[in-house]
Amino acid sequence: MSLECDYRSDFFCQGCPTPTTCEETKFGCCPDGVSPASGEGFKDCPPSQFGCCPDGIISATGPNFEGCMCEGSVCSGGPFGCCRDNVTLAHGLNGEGCCLNTPYGCCPDNILSAQGPNLEGCGCEYMMFGCCPDNATAASGPDHEGCGCRHSAHGCCPDGLTQSPGPHFEGCPCYTFQFGCCPDGETRSRGPHHQGCGCEHTEFGCCPDNKTPAKGPAKDCTCEASKYGCCPDGVTLAEGEDFEGCTKKPVRPGEVCTLPKDRGPCREFSVKWFFDMEYGGCSRFWYGSCEGNGNRFKTQEDCRATCVEAKGRGR
Repeated sequence: MSLECDYRSDFFCQGCPTPTTCEETKFGCCPDGVSPASGEGFKDCPPSQFGCCPDGIISATGPNFEGCMCEGSVCSGGPFGCCRDNVTLAHGLNGEGCCLNTPYGCCPDNILSAQGPNLEGCGCEYMMFGCCPDNATAASGPDHEGCGCRHSAHGCCPDGLTQSPGPHFEGCPCYTFQFGCCPDGETRSRGPHHQGCGCEHTEFGCCPDNKTPAKGPAKDCTCEASKYGCCPDGVTLAEGEDFEGCTKKPVRPGEVCTLPKDRGPCREFSVKWFFDMEYGGCSRFWYGSCEGNGNRFKTQEDCRATCVEAKGRGR
């Protein structure tokens, strides 16, 4: 009596001889040309979604030859058994070497599969230029080239582009901050219009009063910003105390207050005060920063003290 073998049973690997092809089985091949039919009319030939196991007979139950656990394969006799394909010999307990049959082979750890010909997908420590400071991103050149400030040790400067040399924006250039640089190109401005810069940080430094920014390399400063202030004409720089060096005699306060408003020829405007004879009080006006006359005061209080209160005292 001949032995009838069910090549799809769980006992196939234990007692039945292994046919070489499905044509040699009793009912021939299924329509896939590989799997054996268990009866006439392609009996028990379900569509095989994942193809056959390496034996060419049993259908895999998942990708990578899942479900193909029949003993007796060549790799099963190795010290670490088979890879998931049940064909490749594993090189270690963690599946080392199983990546050798993938399209791009193994990463240097012999476990992960490379995703490209240049070890793409492997850890950055295996790349030619190593890791960025974040220890995750691969550098594209020496000295962390291509890392970008996001991956640097201290992140980005406020502009989101420049790499910060230290924590909390320490060492970031002034131009990376919201209000940019002072006119010296180095000091950080604390607000719009060079707020917080101070004359020592401006392009041409300070006037002799050490407060007013100079307007040019020749220390082009108004007399108000000079060491000894203005001559009585309100324009000429005094050379010493008590109007030393002034050619004109001091104008009496009452005469200064009668002078007309004079903006001067320059165009670097700032707000000053003058005594308005028509109005009879102190008013603001735009002073152009040079020349003009003595009817010009820094504050309303100065104007009132000279032209209103002095007049009231009968001076």
